[in-house]
Amino acid sequence: MALGSHARAALLAGFAVFAFTSCATTTSPPGDGNVHRRAERTLIGQAEALASRFRQLTGDELVVGALLSLPGVPPTVGLQPDNGAERHFGDFAVTVYPTRQIAATFMLSANEGPSNDEGIIWQKQYEPVSWTAIKNYRNIQLVWQADEPMVDERWRQLDAVMRHATHAA
Repeated sequence: MALGSHARAALLAGFAVFAFTSCATTTSPPGDGNVHRRAERTLIGQAEALASRFRQLTGDELVVGALLSLPGVPPTVGLQPDNGAERHFGDFAVTVYPTRQIAATFMLSANEGPSNDEGIIWQKQYEPVSWTAIKNYRNIQLVWQADEPMVDERWRQLDAVMRHATHAA
């Protein structure tokens, strides 16, 4: 079941806010603006490199969004699939977090459903009822929409691309 771009954006924004409140103690000390700006540039660079590698591997585009940086919480950069990528892989989005630990903390806080040996955590969504698969590749997090908490060939292909693009085995 595909969510519209507005529903997906709201869902991901909810994920980000929940993750930020869980991870707020991991930010730089106040007054450390240069370190914070370098970290933001690094995140944008990682997102752009991931989008480039995704394009090389699939021929499809991931559109790099704006840096989300709120006071007192770690910054993130989101990537959205273009129409071609969504046709091939389904309804998904990617978020680049500053560290693997922040991405892992968020993933664990979202654990409301079954998880499996492949590192996927399922979160049930309501109105309309659907499931979100969440998987981390180091500090990069993939969320993917499904009708039931099970993967299909689109997920398997997307997972293989993400593992290769992020060099995560």
